[in-house]
Amino acid sequence: MFGFLRWFSGNSGVNSKPEICVFCHVCSEKEFKIVWQDDKYIAFEDHKPASRYHFLIIPQAHIGNIRTLQQPDSMMLREMHGLAKQLLRDRGVPPEMRRVGFHIAPFNSVEHLHLHVQGTPYLSLRKAAGYLIASGYGPYTKGFSWFIEVEQAIGILERGGTVKLIPC
Repeated sequence: MFGFLRWFSGNSGVNSKPEICVFCHVCSEKEFKIVWQDDKYIAFEDHKPASRYHFLIIPQAHIGNIRTLQQPDSMMLREMHGLAKQLLRDRGVPPEMRRVGFHIAPFNSVEHLHLHVQGTPYLSLRKAAGYLIASGYGPYTKGFSWFIEVEQAIGILERGGTVKLIPC
């Protein structure tokens, strides 16, 4: 119970590289459908797509999750966002049909930072429910939610904050 409360309210303390991380070994030989790659990032098709176009962008270096990031990491998110926009633009997805963001731990499936890049509409209401956005209010950039748009995350980090499930 106390572990969940730590996840819920603040930094998880997960900063070390796990012994086994499926995203640290992404390659086409392991049946990943890679759509873009350079020395810093890899983009590949999600194996359980929620929308017609659903990619994941990961850093080549192991980074635990969105909750572990700090202010200097906002530049990395800007680079990942630029790549996301390029991938969707190249496929003809108009800006209003794009959803780009992160699941917030403990609601992420792999403990390696990964940006969801989606061209909507969603394939079903059930799949769409996993990517609900909570807009901020008052001093908060985002409300209570398990998914955060990349622009929200960048804003929070640039203000010196950290991403949480609760409003931040």
